[in-house]
Amino acid sequence: MPTQEERLGAVESGLKQFQTETVKAYHEMALEVTMMKGLTQDSVKRLINLERTMDERFNNVELRLGGMDQRLGGMDQRLGGMDQQLGGMNQQLGGMNQRLGGMNQRLGGMNQRLGTLEQDMMSRPMQLRLLKLFGDAL
Repeated sequence: MPTQEERLGAVESGLKQFQTETVKAYHEMALEVTMMKGLTQDSVKRLINLERTMDERFNNVELRLGGMDQRLGGMDQRLGGMDQQLGGMNQQLGGMNQRLGGMNQRLGGMNQRLGTLEQDMMSRPMQLRLLKLFGDAL
């Protein structure tokens, strides 16, 4: 059986070994925590830069879209004016169509009259026709 001093020496030796391993493990953990802190800070900086960049780009897009909205508003007004003009032109064309229809009817009536006159003249003797055509010149 070991003596009390031998047992105490074994405990002290185990304690020293535990202390050495603990300090080494603590040192390694501290190093890893420091590296993680650096990586985290770098990631945060990148995210902040990304956020700024995205904000700038979204602001630029909003400005562009605002300009496009204004242009489209102007185009809508122009197209509205053109629609009104085309509506007026349609009304004018409708009036012209009515006038042409009336003229067509009149010309049809005149054609009937001329046809009747032609038939009447063809049914009369030739002398009467010549007399009517040339009148007093004969």
